[in-house]
Amino acid sequence: MEKNKIIRRLFRNNKFLAIFSLFLSLVIWMWTASNTDLGITKNISDIPIHIQLSDEAQNDGLKIFSIRDENGAAVSKASISVTGDRITLGSLSKSDIQISAPEAGTVISPGTYTYSLEAKKSGLMSGYQFMSTVYPQKVTVFVDRYVDSKQFKIENNLTYKVAPNYYAIPVLSSDTVNISGAESEVNRIAKVVVEGSISGKLTQTATLDKDIILYDKYNKKINSDMITMSIDSVTDTIAVYPQKQLPFQIGFDNSPSGFSIPGSSVTINPKSILIAGPDSTLITMQNIQLSNIDFSQLKNGINNFNVPVTLPDKFTNISNQLTANVKVDLSSMSSKSFTVAKFAYSGLPSNYSAASQSNSVKVTIIGPKSQLSNLHSSDITAVFDLSTQTASGFVGTTSLPVKIQVGGSGTSCWAYGSYSANVQITETSTQPQQ
Repeated sequence: MEKNKIIRRLFRNNKFLAIFSLFLSLVIWMWTASNTDLGITKNISDIPIHIQLSDEAQNDGLKIFSIRDENGAAVSKASISVTGDRITLGSLSKSDIQISAPEAGTVISPGTYTYSLEAKKSGLMSGYQFMSTVYPQKVTVFVDRYVDSKQFKIENNLTYKVAPNYYAIPVLSSDTVNISGAESEVNRIAKVVVEGSISGKLTQTATLDKDIILYDKYNKKINSDMITMSIDSVTDTIAVYPQKQLPFQIGFDNSPSGFSIPGSSVTINPKSILIAGPDSTLITMQNIQLSNIDFSQLKNGINNFNVPVTLPDKFTNISNQLTANVKVDLSSMSSKSFTVAKFAYSGLPSNYSAASQSNSVKVTIIGPKSQLSNLHSSDITAVFDLSTQTASGFVGTTSLPVKIQVGGSGTSCWAYGSYSANVQITETSTQPQQ
């Protein structure tokens, strides 16, 4: 009885009636919305397409390189229509739906495969149904093994002309490019080039940035989104230098004090060489100096030497002449053998002593016949240079080269060949510190 009185009093209270009416209206609306709008349709788009190969295929190095729709366009997202109540569809998003191609799990080898896409619920929401098939309904999947990196040499096919008396050296900022991606696509590459042309005739260095182009064995360009290059372009520098024909020149080391080889006795073949290089240096150059020939290499008669041709940095040997033949005609000279028993020592500090352990050295002396006839063994000295051994603290007996010095009447004579003898080095006392 008391409870009924309380209820009657509440319903006579205008504020309570207002709140109760509002609550009842909300309950009725929610019930109506969830039970009368069951036919609402909504299109869910931009759903990521998730296609996964089996673990076996992935362990075999297989990878999906492209997914394309039925028109051949690359595709990574799909859409689908769903139906359900207003509240459910109002909260539904693309993250609640998964688009996949379950058949891809059967792939075991490289190839191109066509699969139907399927949709399934992946979230907690369940108050909706799929009204249509997935769009796109089918996709073509390209599967291949992945090539991590393969190096290709870049060919420089830039065409240009150079003005007369100038020489051009094309240089790429990189000679090679590393390419990775689908194995079959990488294997299609037959050559990698940069192409283009420069108008006019060059008299100075030109620089261009050029894209790298790939060609197959049929000389067709390769444009593939399944390969990547470590660099997409290179700088092509056409270094242009003036050129000049310069004669060779040769010198001689350790010549005797009384003799100089006449120029008529020396022949160089070829006589000159065509080179190109920086103008500031080239303008001052009058000849190309070959490496000197030591007199110990010269015998009486005809001497022939193939001397390497070396150029300064940034210079080019246009003639491609790698050696020059030097002929030295000493037919007017004679030779005579001597047994040298006199030894001398250079580079010997005061706290060291040395003594030859060889009694003599037999040497061949070249010179004018008149001087050789008056030359005696006592006029010839074999000299040890001991500076290297004493500097390192060497003590003992060793074999060392000896330099043959000719004195007396042999002012135009020299020793032909190289000689050595045994020498004993002794430390006589400790040198006082300064």
